[in-house]
Amino acid sequence: MKKIETIKSPDIFNDVIKNGNKIKSKYFVICNKKNDDKLLFGVAVGKKVGNAVIRNKIKRQLRNIID
Repeated sequence: MKKIETIKSPDIFNDVIKNGNKIKSKYFVICNKKNDDKLLFGVAVGKKVGNAVIRNKIKRQLRNIID
């Protein structure tokens, strides 16, 4: 299975957050944007969820589901 390309630049991530479609939950936001022939995803998890370790774990799990 081909791995999707990840966002590596903060500028591209900010563009996806500002101009992309948002799927909101109580604890996180998933933003996506169509760019040429690629679909870019950005995941933001709020501090309500827990410390940085927990937030990063949730982001990894969400990225795994999206792949």
